[in-house]
Amino acid sequence: MNNKRLIMLGMATLSITPQVTVAAENAHWLPTLYGSTQAQVRYQSNESLNAQIAEANLGLKGLYKNDGLKVFYNTRLQYSDNFTDTSTFNDIELIDANMFIAYKNYGGVFVGEGTTGTWKDLYSKVDIHASNNMEISSGGNLFEAAKYGHNQLAYATPKISGDLGTLWFKAAVITPNQHNDTDIDIFGLRALYHGENYNLIINRAQIDKKVFGSVDENCVRWTIAADYQWDNVTLAALAELTESSPSQAKSVYSAALTYNYNNIDFGISFQTKSWEDEAQNPDQNLTIASIKYHFSDNITLYTEAALYKEQPVDINPNDAHDDNVNIGFIFHF
Repeated sequence: MNNKRLIMLGMATLSITPQVTVAAENAHWLPTLYGSTQAQVRYQSNESLNAQIAEANLGLKGLYKNDGLKVFYNTRLQYSDNFTDTSTFNDIELIDANMFIAYKNYGGVFVGEGTTGTWKDLYSKVDIHASNNMEISSGGNLFEAAKYGHNQLAYATPKISGDLGTLWFKAAVITPNQHNDTDIDIFGLRALYHGENYNLIINRAQIDKKVFGSVDENCVRWTIAADYQWDNVTLAALAELTESSPSQAKSVYSAALTYNYNNIDFGISFQTKSWEDEAQNPDQNLTIASIKYHFSDNITLYTEAALYKEQPVDINPNDAHDDNVNIGFIFHF
């Protein structure tokens, strides 16, 4: 009787095992909930002390894999009381809603809206601070480019690997305005080269003149970024060169240095911006320094200070546009 029970149990196990395996294989596509909350006390020149939730994020992301096919998806909502239009209730924005589809050695296609590949590949190397950064809720920077874009369609080629590094290319179309008589508002081309401990990325973006409505020429922006890492030090640099910009901006140069010691990150960055009419618009300089203490995997404490040499008139007055000091923490999961 015992032998019969053992045989029956073994047969039952064999019949169940494939189903469990299949279920486990298909479970990887299930979404992951993630989010963060950033609280800070902020002192800005000519303003009262402000205790605020700088931003809060809540999103779902995931990855589906099947026989060479990979599908990455991401959706994220962001709350902030610092969005530029303070006349309406717009504290919650759909920041990310996108999908990246890749198949074997054929590259991948990105569709949707949210964080641009330009920021991920280039600007993120110098946009290293928690409070003064390229977020919509902050605007504490001098760059002409934005961190987020609507209606993006991009293609990334397969990577070409060699002894000296990896090379690949990207092309992107962004059409935030669907009613300006042009199908391509912004067209971008990018080359990326990654070595063992250094990276070099070159990007060219052409913005159609119909986007602005009152200019005669297309705006062209070249951006070059590079970074080098050794031990616990990262040095990054970026150059943003703009032609025919409606704001008359000519160039922005930036450099950033990050040093990690145990669970502490020290960061300092510098930006300088010049204009077509240098006599009327003097160069603007921005220096930001920050210290981040990673209390745990989920909590980061920080202190940060920003110093502007000239009033950055091109930044919205509701944004961080003057000298400021911030102390806060970020809870993330």
